[in-house]
Amino acid sequence: KHKTGTYVLGTSNDMIVLRVNESEMGFNLNTLVQELQKKFHHANISGGGHERAGTLKFVAAAKEEILAFVKEYILKI
Repeated sequence: KHKTGTYVLGTSNDMIVLRVNESEMGFNLNTLVQELQKKFHHANISGGGHERAGTLKFVAAAKEEILAFVKEYILKI
């Protein structure tokens, strides 16, 4: 039986709230935060939480590029 991961993203102008079910062992929010901080210096990335639940905070002007990166990150898992 194949299980697929469930990702829930809530967005606002300057924040993304994420929650991932436990079957998705390849996802780590804190690693994602570190990758975003390296790639998007201008976005002033902060946040974190548990490995599979937490918040990403960023400059509102960077929302679309941050959201696109997060979606690609999830698709690669």
